[in-house]
Amino acid sequence: MSRTKILGKLRKLRSSEEHQSDYCDDEPFVSTKHAPRLPLSPRKWASQQEALNPGIILSVTDGAETRTELRKRLRDQRRQLTPEQRAVAQDAAAQRLEKFLGSQPPGLLGTYMPTDGELDINQTLDALRDLGWRIFLPVLQADMQMGFAEWVATETLQPNKFGILEPASPAELLSASSLDVVVVPCVGLDESGNRLGFGAGYYDRAFSGQVAGTERRTLLVGCAFDLQFVQVLIAEPWDVPMKYILTESKLRPVTTPTLE
Repeated sequence: MSRTKILGKLRKLRSSEEHQSDYCDDEPFVSTKHAPRLPLSPRKWASQQEALNPGIILSVTDGAETRTELRKRLRDQRRQLTPEQRAVAQDAAAQRLEKFLGSQPPGLLGTYMPTDGELDINQTLDALRDLGWRIFLPVLQADMQMGFAEWVATETLQPNKFGILEPASPAELLSASSLDVVVVPCVGLDESGNRLGFGAGYYDRAFSGQVAGTERRTLLVGCAFDLQFVQVLIAEPWDVPMKYILTESKLRPVTTPTLE
């Protein structure tokens, strides 16, 4: 089957039944520190963002780009967000995550320190700790692998070789499959949970055992701004799919494609 036909068929989506939870939070709103939250439809939100910054493309549907080209374009778009746009989006996404995890039994949560303009949901971490969640950050290892170290708010962080902050002297590193939930940063994401990352493969290697079915399932939450969504991402064999999608406008299970 040709790539064009596959792309056409993948655009027909059905609801996923892969995860037992049917949690869905997609009521759009805008929140700032100085104003109450106000309902805002996705269409109006998109119009507002485009009016504030005409250079931002909110619908990314091109199918002819290479992964490298798409990665560059999405990173460029993400960097074009104004501080005001970024603050509104991050506040909304953080509150969605807090609401979702507040409805779950507390456990081990993996998150990340944002870089390169990534969506920052860490403003909610203190509240999640108060709910009983233990917070873990990724730590790069010498063998191109990645573990997770617990992080308390007073602990010192240091930049790794990519300039991303991580715990300076972790007492213990856990495997990715030891965590209950991991919020994963994305450069690109589609509605089926296919993720485009920076290209180094650390997350894919960390969760490769889950794809093979040899490790317990961790709930993977792909995190990105709405403007980073693409219509279809063709997954590579080593790509690890997300189970949930978190943006400023939604937190819900992914949908899965059907070739019917």
